[in-house]
Amino acid sequence: MYAYYALPEYKIVFLTVSYFIAFLFCLLINWIQYRNGSWHPHFSGMPLAIGLLFGISNILNTALQLKSLELIAASVVIPVFASGTLLMGNVLSTLLFAEPIKGGKVIAVLLASISIILTNL
Repeated sequence: MYAYYALPEYKIVFLTVSYFIAFLFCLLINWIQYRNGSWHPHFSGMPLAIGLLFGISNILNTALQLKSLELIAASVVIPVFASGTLLMGNVLSTLLFAEPIKGGKVIAVLLASISIILTNL
């Protein structure tokens, strides 16, 4: 939607507004849970650092995807990003969490990636 209706020089405004709205939505959910008594706030450094890293990676992902849509057709960019996310998620889960790599999982991930790419051709 951004690629069709927005000007390229407003990319930073688009990213800022969309992520700020997501932040407000998270605050609203936390406030509702706090009012209902189902959330008890406790903050520590590690979860905040992990959240910050996820936020930065999400902003970079969106910014780079928008930049790639300026250079390459959406029919190429979107399936590559989707299958890349699937593959990287599985590789990182194996490296970071020592999940075992079994034959069935490898075949399923490869078939899912191929189907994502073929669906968008």
